[in-house]
Amino acid sequence: MMYNCIYLHPTNEILTATIKMQQRTKPSRRLLTLVSDFEMMIKKGKEEYLTEKSYIDLIYFYQDNFQIEKAFQVSDRAISHYPYLVDFYLIKAKLHLNNREAELALEIIDQGFVFHPGDRELVLLRSLALSRQGAHHASLDLLEALRSKSIGAENAEIYLHESYVYEHMKQYDLMFDSLRKALTIDPNSVDALERIWLATELAKKHDQSLELHRSLVDMHPFNSLAWYNLGHAFAYKHLYRNAIDAIEYAFLIDPDFEIAYRDSAELCVETRRYGRALSILEEYIDRFGIDAEILVTMGTCFYHLSKYPKAIQVLNKSVKIDPYDDEAYYHLGMCYQQMRDWNKAIVYYQKALGLDDKREEYYAGIAACYYAKEDFVKANFYFSKATETGPELEEHWVSHVNFLIKIGELKEAMLVIDEADQHAVSPELIYCKVICLLKLDKRSEALCILDVALRDEFDAHPVLFSLMPELQEDLDVQSLIRYYKM
Repeated sequence: MMYNCIYLHPTNEILTATIKMQQRTKPSRRLLTLVSDFEMMIKKGKEEYLTEKSYIDLIYFYQDNFQIEKAFQVSDRAISHYPYLVDFYLIKAKLHLNNREAELALEIIDQGFVFHPGDRELVLLRSLALSRQGAHHASLDLLEALRSKSIGAENAEIYLHESYVYEHMKQYDLMFDSLRKALTIDPNSVDALERIWLATELAKKHDQSLELHRSLVDMHPFNSLAWYNLGHAFAYKHLYRNAIDAIEYAFLIDPDFEIAYRDSAELCVETRRYGRALSILEEYIDRFGIDAEILVTMGTCFYHLSKYPKAIQVLNKSVKIDPYDDEAYYHLGMCYQQMRDWNKAIVYYQKALGLDDKREEYYAGIAACYYAKEDFVKANFYFSKATETGPELEEHWVSHVNFLIKIGELKEAMLVIDEADQHAVSPELIYCKVICLLKLDKRSEALCILDVALRDEFDAHPVLFSLMPELQEDLDVQSLIRYYKM
């Protein structure tokens, strides 16, 4: 959710490039014309003066498009044309920090101090640059000196910068505390609200985060970021209904809070609230438009609601937008499998595998389809590929063994069970072993293993009857079950 980096901003603040409240807008025609004119001017070797805003727009444009050298070129021109303006020293120093060039950033900051001695923003940036160099205590001393001369929201900004220093020092408890202090002073600090979830994760302070954000929304009920963070705090505590409600409040307060729609819908899917997820996703599409990822999520919801034709329609739209999304093809395979169109299901599962051959569920889907088609050789091959790809996942071992028992390959089933024991722990496989031994007329050994299985993993025993229904009439088996049921 959070990414620790600095991003240029017109207000000269150091921002965390984290939650995107809305997608970046496309460059305006005016900006594109400005870029074109500037590049022509450079090509011709001209030295024309531009306005401050034009220089700033050019720097942001080049940074957004990862043309960092051009951003530096513009900032150099801006400083030469406006040497008394602090903004361009700040901007160029931040570019160097983004480029992991703390020493060069300090040189630019010192140049800025020549014209603006003691400038607050330059001091804050100097503190950060020193911390990047490992001079953490010098960095903290600068902030403490600045705090002694600051009041109100200014102190919130200092605590925010302090959190960066503690992060570099890997003192995550102190990082969290600094951000908490910043939010106590300025509950609407976007930067602090965006960073505190990272601090929460690093410091493992989820209880404190829950308490803090509850307090923030109580005092400031229209703080969308606080609601968003509160939702994630609830989710960590497995309070999913509260989490979904909180994150929904975030985008109801700020209808352009794009990631809140996505996260809320994702939580709904994870907790099987598919109808609610679809409602949120439809709102998302109305505001932001369609993208492939959203369509795949919608297709998943329709699938789980057993609306397979609708799911297929949505997923087909998704692969037209992004023909390289393996999950979209996988979900199409799942839909056709449920509709018992085994051949189409296999086609889509194979397409998914062609894009990502490290997904065990793709192999398992193909195996199930070949099993349904009674092509047992291919089914066995793909069941084996599923367990080979995801050996730690017990469900694929269980599926493979169940398949082998049902087609009468009992000795091979026993071999697979023995192999599974080296990778995964599965109570069901113990009962599968009992079935194999019984079918192989090794009754005494089977009953001994059943005795241990019922003692240790009683709740898994119904698998016996799904694989061998006649055991419901087996007196020895029923006697053991009754004994451990008491």
